[in-house]
Amino acid sequence: MSGSAFRLQRVLDVARLRTRSRLVELAAWQQRAVAAREEAGALARSRAAAERALVGPGGKAVPAMELQARWRQVEELRRREEDARSRAASLEREAGKRLEAALASRREEEALVRLQRRHLERLAQGLQRAEQAAVDEAAASLHRRGGRRLVEEG
Repeated sequence: MSGSAFRLQRVLDVARLRTRSRLVELAAWQQRAVAAREEAGALARSRAAAERALVGPGGKAVPAMELQARWRQVEELRRREEDARSRAASLEREAGKRLEAALASRREEEALVRLQRRHLERLAQGLQRAEQAAVDEAAASLHRRGGRRLVEEG
């Protein structure tokens, strides 16, 4: 393998590792975003249940102290739900950035594969030309020495 082919292969290997790494990062960020969305959903259900509990069973009056405690619980759940939604949105934006980085890395990898393919094609063409030149030189040498023809006429 020529020096440039070796370097090109190393660059391609590094690009593949970078792409793989970015895809793993993307998956991790996406999992975090999903977990945050699920947490926000669970908190929304808890908040809704707590809001329904503000009114006593059967619409009965609830003592003021208990009503105040329930209201604090609703407010705390609402705050935590908003935090979870905000965190999920932030994680989704970051996952989007990671997706863009992974896509760019993949495009770079594909460009390197095309470059390597063209390089290998040029090497193969060079070898074919060198082989043809050697055959031509051998034929010319035989002709100069007055040797036999390479192909018998029939």
